[in-house]
Amino acid sequence: MALPPELVHKGRLDAIFFGDLFSLPIREPIFRIHLSNRKYVPEQFNLKLLAEACEGFPGAGIEQAVLLKIYAVLGHDKPLDEAMLLHESTNTYPLSVTRG
Repeated sequence: MALPPELVHKGRLDAIFFGDLFSLPIREPIFRIHLSNRKYVPEQFNLKLLAEACEGFPGAGIEQAVLLKIYAVLGHDKPLDEAMLLHESTNTYPLSVTRG
């Protein structure tokens, strides 16, 4: 992807780099962190299954999948469950896919 010249002139961005995407063993703890930070018990979720569904997601993408479903259940008096997170993960296309 080419950035417009006004964004890449000297002084604007001194370096452009790519941070590799996380592997499956790293995505699992990312789910654990984001669920724990929001007072959910990670052991109630199949983190491996969720991490597998998030192939190509950066850490921020995993966080957004968690947040979107938490916000969705807040007003519906329903608990967050694995199926909801899995649905969000499989119906979201990360930038690594859309821009890859």
